Formats: sequence, C-alpha cells, structure tokens
Amino acid sequence: MERDSVYATKGKGKHIAVGETSSAGWEWVVAVNGTRKQLRGPIDDAWSHGEKRKSQGWKCGYCTAVRDSGGKTRLRLHLAGLKGDGEPCLNVPPHVREIMLGDHTRGEKEG
Repeated sequence: MERDSVYATKGKGKHIAVGETSSAGWEWVVAVNGTRKQLRGPIDDAWSHGEKRKSQGWKCGYCTAVRDSGGKTRLRLHLAGLKGDGEPCLNVPPHVREIMLGDHTRGEKEG
C-alpha cells in the first residue's frame, strides 16, 4: 500500500490520521480512537463513512451513532461535528471532518 498523506494534531494526547490507497484503489483512514476504516467510495462522499439503514436512516462508521431518519445530510452534519438533531462524532479523523464541514458550507451557499 502507498501512503498518500499524514495528518497529525497535537493537544490532549496525539493522534495521527493516515490516508492509504491500496492497488485496488480503496482508501483507508485512521479514526481518532486508532481504528482503521476502509472507505466504500470517495472520501468526500458521506456514505463512504457510514451505512444506509432502512429508507432514510444511517449508521456512523466511526462511532455507535444510529439514526432512522435524516439521510446523507444528517450523516454529513454528524461527521462535520455540527450539532443538529444529534451529537457530533468524536472519532472521525480531523481531515474527514474538514471535508464534511466544507461540503456543508458549500451546500448552504448554493441553496
């Protein structure tokens, strides 16, 4: 596997999020809690970081959050760390949080 980029932050403890790409093109990220997660699609797609449940529900891929409604938008808000109908995810890698926050901000400007 090749290492694409390394993101490190300092503060209470130290955590590193590493993005890797395999020869098959799958990307991996490391969550704040140290678990590795293989993405299911592009890093900027919220569904790559969670699972669809029922018709509009979702389950976060980094924590135990599960919702039966809200769809992709609520999952993106959860990953971006914004409070809304639920709590923000504490385990999402910092660079994924920034991507989701940027997507949310662009969506507000367009709408």
